[in-house]
Amino acid sequence: MQDLTLIIPTRDRHARLISLLDHLNRFSSPPKIIVADSSKFPINISQQNNFNGDHHLFAHEEDVFDKIRAVILSCDTEYVSLCADDDYVFEEGLLECLTFLRDEKHHVACHGQYWSYY
Repeated sequence: MQDLTLIIPTRDRHARLISLLDHLNRFSSPPKIIVADSSKFPINISQQNNFNGDHHLFAHEEDVFDKIRAVILSCDTEYVSLCADDDYVFEEGLLECLTFLRDEKHHVACHGQYWSYY
C-alpha cells in the first residue's frame, strides 16, 4: 500500500495506540503511517512495535481537526485514510477501497467495514 497514508490522531491513549500499531504491523503491505499526537506526556513510539512512520507532536490542547489538517499537508501519497487510535482497519478492506478508487475515478471517497471500540 505504497500509495496510502494512514493518519492516526491520538491524545493520552498510549495503550490503544500501541495496540493499533501492533495490528497494523501485521499487514503484509502496511501503508505509510503518520501519528498526530497531542498527548501531555508522549511516548517514544519509534522504539515500539517496529514503528516505521512519522510521529508528529502537538500541544496538548491542539484541536483534532487542526492536527489532521497539519499532517495531511505533509502526505505525499495519492490516498489518505483516517483511523482513530481505538479503531481497527483491515488490510483487505483498505485494499478493496483502493481498488475501487483507482477503478472509479469519479469517486473521491469510500468506506468499508470498520471496528470501533467505545
